[in-house]
Amino acid sequence: MVLAVGLVGCSKGSDDADAEKAKPTTSAAIPNKPAGLDGDEFCAKVPEQVIAGAVGEPFRTYDPVPLKDFPVPGVTGFECQWEWRSPKGEIRSLKVDALSFAGALEGSLDASWKGTVDAMGTESSPVDNVGEEAIRAELQGLETLSARQGNWQITSVASSKGDVEPASDGSLVWATSVLLKAANEN
Repeated sequence: MVLAVGLVGCSKGSDDADAEKAKPTTSAAIPNKPAGLDGDEFCAKVPEQVIAGAVGEPFRTYDPVPLKDFPVPGVTGFECQWEWRSPKGEIRSLKVDALSFAGALEGSLDASWKGTVDAMGTESSPVDNVGEEAIRAELQGLETLSARQGNWQITSVASSKGDVEPASDGSLVWATSVLLKAANEN
């Protein structure tokens, strides 16, 4: 009887050891997370008054979405998004994609920027005092501003549904400028 209990005890002990080995570790690196600020901290750099001015109040803040390997391998960043809805079903939203090209092949930011300029087309216009370069355009009813500075490209898009207008150019400029500054500080 003692031998059977001893074997059961040994067997249980090895199951416990296997279970310990199978548990996920909490210290593993998250491959989709850019270095520096996390998504919540990054998106929170846009002041509430900028968001309220762009979309209205009360607004909803969506969870940041980590971006990785888009548009090319080695690119990291975040998508930040805020939205206001009226009781009548009107919607106004602001979405910002912030991409770091620090881990991408040399020339990737230049290629991405050229692609952005081409996509925004001949109707785009330059915007002064936002990053090293910035352009804006209305694309398919979306107010779009894209800017680059250092290793970062930030594109802000304002949209609306119903009888409300999308965010103003000033709101897009402010949000883009704030995030370019935050990105290049980290």
